[in-house]
Amino acid sequence: MVGSRGDAPFAEQDERDTAAELVGGFPRHATRDLVEAREERLRRRLPLAGLLLASGTALCALGLPTERLLGPGPDLIDALATGGWGSSRGLYLPLAQLVDALPGVGAERAGFLLSALALGALAYQLWNLGRALEASPAARWLCCLPLLTAPVVWTAGTYPGPEVLGSLGAIYAFTALVTPGRHRGLRAGVGWCFAAGTAPLYLWCLPAAAWGLARGRGGGRGLLAGIAWAAGWALVWLSGTAAAQLIEGADARGWLELGRAILRDLLAGGGGPQDPSWLWVAFPALGLAALGALGWFGRGERAPGWVFAWCLLPALGLGLAGSAHRELPWLWVLGPLAFGWYRLFATRPAWNGRVATLAIAALSIGSLLAARGFVRASDPESGWRAVLEHDAHRGDIVLATSRAHRYLAMRRYGLRAFEIHETARLSRGYRSDALAELLRRIEPAHATGSRVLLDHPLGPEEHELRELVDELERRVRIDVLPAPAAR
Repeated sequence: MVGSRGDAPFAEQDERDTAAELVGGFPRHATRDLVEAREERLRRRLPLAGLLLASGTALCALGLPTERLLGPGPDLIDALATGGWGSSRGLYLPLAQLVDALPGVGAERAGFLLSALALGALAYQLWNLGRALEASPAARWLCCLPLLTAPVVWTAGTYPGPEVLGSLGAIYAFTALVTPGRHRGLRAGVGWCFAAGTAPLYLWCLPAAAWGLARGRGGGRGLLAGIAWAAGWALVWLSGTAAAQLIEGADARGWLELGRAILRDLLAGGGGPQDPSWLWVAFPALGLAALGALGWFGRGERAPGWVFAWCLLPALGLGLAGSAHRELPWLWVLGPLAFGWYRLFATRPAWNGRVATLAIAALSIGSLLAARGFVRASDPESGWRAVLEHDAHRGDIVLATSRAHRYLAMRRYGLRAFEIHETARLSRGYRSDALAELLRRIEPAHATGSRVLLDHPLGPEEHELRELVDELERRVRIDVLPAPAAR
């Protein structure tokens, strides 16, 4: 005891700088204390930096929306506006209903807000991934920037659709598979179930995830464990989807339509193999983020087989019967690419390549701007939206000759709209009933002063629509919106 008390002053003295060290300009302990204090302050600020990155990303996504109609978003927003709960994407509509319950938020705005919030959460998840991999703050910024500005990622976060929510769950599942820790199977299952609940295309990732969990457990035992894990979580996903359908009160035909929708979404929209867009859209869609694949092949290492399966199986579904116009492609590879980027830069805690950093930032932002310019320039409805904004007024009724025009008029501009294309294709015997129902809904508003607008001048080849419009004009006056200016 005496020795221990006697040693204390010497231990304390060892922690102090001597007079010679202070005079000589080399205060070892003071320097160490300053460095440790600085690192501690930096560690405390990193969570705040992640929150700022997430909130800034979400605000930018809200301020820079993608106005073009893409993917399954319009159908889901229509279902949301009518109070729908059940769909093949069993989680999306319940989550969107929560956002739509906010005061002053309409269906499409709720979709935009949900996507922006999901993109912000994705940014925070990518930032925290750097903590798990012990990456420096500079490496985290350098890895997050090309991933968040990948054109397809930014598009998914700036339009009202479910894909960015799916990628959020998929990255969580992929992280559980490649990082050690407790409850890997539970974490991977929850992440995959969330991803598949918003985009059934992630069903293709289930065999790869089971393979990743079974890897290293031994032959037969690992195989059985992987199969049991996959079957259990597939049952959880199916039960959740069915529960949403039951809440909506689906009848027998509704269950049949749900099965068809799941199959269609599993094949990324069922566009058919004649659509080769899945082949060429990979690098333009992912931008600089695609270079993260190089991180899996550095330092003499190679990606395990299940990672290849994770990336290629959904591409197989998209290529066999998919359509990029129905499903935003390649978002499922965001997890592997994020790990690839961190594998490239997390081992460089003192990264000081300023030229390379500026080049990565410039190329990432440049690819995003180019992609947004392409999406905007190739928008088939941009001219019609300009006409509607200029010539239509609140209270007008729009006769839409396409689903896109009906959606835009109703969900984006708050007008009453009726799609008449299908009615015009009916035979005369069936058309009379549909026409009577249409007039029953139009005439009261027209009698109180509301204008009835046809969405575009009809051409000579649209004789069925012309006949229908002529019949309507016998009862109500119809004004025709001018044709969009040629681009």
